[in-house]
Amino acid sequence: MNNKNYSSLFTGKDDVALIHEKTLYLLENKGVYFESDEAIELFKQHGFRVDGRVVFIGQDLLEKALKTVPRSFDMHSRGNKFTVGMDEETMMQSSLGPVNVLDAGVYRRANDQDFLNFVKLHQTSDMMDLIDCDMIVPNNIPLKNQLAYTTLATLKYSDKIIGGHNGSKERCDTFINLMQDFNDDHEHCQTLTLATSSPPFAWNKEMCATIFSYAQTGQCLVISGVGLPGMTSPPSLAGTILQNNVELLAGIVLTQLINPGNPTIYQLTSLESDLRYSLCVAGGAETAQSFFTMGELAKFYNLPSRANGCLSDAKADDYQSGMESMLIALAGRMSEPQMIYMLGGILDSYGALGYEKFMLDEETNRIVKHLLKGTTVTEELLFMDKLEKVEHKTNYIARTHKAYKADFYLPTLSNRQSISNWENSGSPSVQENAEKAWKKRVEEYTLPTKLEAFQEKLIKDSIPQEFMF
Repeated sequence: MNNKNYSSLFTGKDDVALIHEKTLYLLENKGVYFESDEAIELFKQHGFRVDGRVVFIGQDLLEKALKTVPRSFDMHSRGNKFTVGMDEETMMQSSLGPVNVLDAGVYRRANDQDFLNFVKLHQTSDMMDLIDCDMIVPNNIPLKNQLAYTTLATLKYSDKIIGGHNGSKERCDTFINLMQDFNDDHEHCQTLTLATSSPPFAWNKEMCATIFSYAQTGQCLVISGVGLPGMTSPPSLAGTILQNNVELLAGIVLTQLINPGNPTIYQLTSLESDLRYSLCVAGGAETAQSFFTMGELAKFYNLPSRANGCLSDAKADDYQSGMESMLIALAGRMSEPQMIYMLGGILDSYGALGYEKFMLDEETNRIVKHLLKGTTVTEELLFMDKLEKVEHKTNYIARTHKAYKADFYLPTLSNRQSISNWENSGSPSVQENAEKAWKKRVEEYTLPTKLEAFQEKLIKDSIPQEFMF
C-alpha cells in the first residue's frame, strides 16, 4: 500500500506537534483512572507513578511502551492468513453491535436468522476479510446463549478471520477458548476486539479485563477513546481528539505492559455528537475530519490504525444515507489505515444494520477504492497509435479493450440504463436491485469447508437444540 498522505492535507505537522505536546502534559500531570486492581499493580511494578487509581505516564515510559507495538503482524483463521501492517493491503471488517435490521424498508429487532444471513453475506463478500461475532445482536437468543451462538455460528459459516467479544474476563476468556478449540489453534493471533475508554480520562473494569484477556493470549486489541463532544469530552473537535488520544495511548501502554509486542491498533475516532438532541452521531463531516487528524497522530506514533467504513445516521436507504456513507468511506480510505471496520450496512448511528444498505455499501467501497487509485498515465495507455490513425469525426468503437476494463469501474446495482430500458425492465429502484442481490447471495451460499467431527461436537455441546444451526 503506497502512502499518499491524503490526511496531511487537512492536519499539518504543527497541529500534530501541539496535540502531542498537550498529550504528554496530560498523561504526566493529570493521569488516567484505571478501575482495575490488576492494572494498578502492573503499572506500579513497572515504575509508573500511581495515586490511588490514577496512573501518571511520563514521556520515557510512554515511548518505551509504544516502541514494542508491532508495526505488522499476522492474523490466522482456519481458511486464511492476513498480514496487518503499514505496507500491506487494508483489512476490511464487518459491522459491530446493532440490535435492529432494516429489511426492505422495515425496521425490526434482529434475530438468529438475520445473524446467519449476514454471516453468509460477509463470507461471500469480495470486500470482507474479518467478520465480527458481535456483528448484530440476535435478540431472540437468550442472553446466556448469545456468546456461544454468535461465536460458533460465525466459525461454522465462515472461514474468514473472526472478530471477538469484549466485556468481563469470563466473557472474553470463554470466547477465546471457544475460538481456539474450534480452530484447533492455541498458538496464533486469530482474533481482535475493541476496548474503549470510559471518558473523561478513565478505563472501566470491564474494558481493563478485556485488555488483560486478549493481551495475555496474544490476541489483537483495538484501543479507542470515545469522548462525545460537549458531553463526555470538550465541546470542540480538537479538544475531543486530544482527550481521546490521551485515553487510548494509556490503554495501549497497558497492552504492552501485559504482553510486550502484543498486536495493538490505534482506533481513529468515529463518535461525534449532536447537542440539539444529546445523541451520538457518526455520519457528519466531523467524523471525516477526526479521521484525518487522528490518522496523522497514528502515523506520528508509528502505530497501526483502524478507521470506519460507510457510517450513516439516516433511518432509510435515502439520499442522506448515500451522502453520509460515501463521505465516511472516502475519509476512512484517505486516512490510510491498516484496517477499516463497520464497512457496510450501518444506519441510525450504529443502531441498525440494513440488508440493502450492506449491498450498496459494498458498491460504495469498491468505487472509493477505484477512485483513490487515480489515473494511470503511461506511454502505452496514451494510445498514441490510435490517436494518430483515427479518422476525424469517426469513433473508437471496437471490442472492449483490457485498458478500459482496468480504468472504468462498472457498478452492478446503480442504474445507468436509458430511461426507456429502465422502464421496460420494471423501473426497479436501487434498493430493489440490492434486495434481489442479497437474497440471491444467501440462497446460493455454500459452506466454505466441511466441519470436522470435533467441531460439530463442540457446536452440539454448546448450543441448545431449539437454536441449533
